[in-house]
Amino acid sequence: MKKDDFIKKLSGKLCGLPESEIKEILYDYEEHFRHGLAEGKSEEEVAENLGDPSDIGRQYQANVILREARENYSLYQICRGILALTGLGVLNLFIVLPFYLTVMGLLIGSWAVSAAFPVVGVTLMLFLFFGGSHFTTINWVSGPIWFPPEGIMGFLSGFFVSLGTITTGLLLLLFMWYITRLIYKLTVDYLQINLDIIRK
Repeated sequence: MKKDDFIKKLSGKLCGLPESEIKEILYDYEEHFRHGLAEGKSEEEVAENLGDPSDIGRQYQANVILREARENYSLYQICRGILALTGLGVLNLFIVLPFYLTVMGLLIGSWAVSAAFPVVGVTLMLFLFFGGSHFTTINWVSGPIWFPPEGIMGFLSGFFVSLGTITTGLLLLLFMWYITRLIYKLTVDYLQINLDIIRK
């Protein structure tokens, strides 16, 4: 492949990147050609040593996506990063996707369990205040749960059990928020390592 064809193809794969970044990348590759020609190599040899311009362009696109994911925490950004990495090769499809799906499954399950605590606590509290004197059982998933005992002590114990459940749930949600941010950061780092390996 001739230099002009290589640069043109690479330029086409860099669409969407900042203009200044595109110019810098293209300048670097033109420099590779200048050095190669100065060493007596042909344009075809230099192009062959540099690799497929389409792959190079996709690697730069993936790098920009990961940089944006690092700056803006969102599920959309991390999904873009995963797709960009899987688009670079079949091997990465098998490395990245199972890892990501496992993490996402664990996160969703943990968030669901954490969110269930406040819901259960609020439900118990509502039953405690509005269940009336006839309320003595709650038919929950696992069967009837006695709640609350009769009398003021029963009301207080029910109140504190409900309050404790709500508080535990809120603490779990706060914990999950920190864990999710940590896993997000580790996922971006993992993807970046994958990309660096591909680019070597």
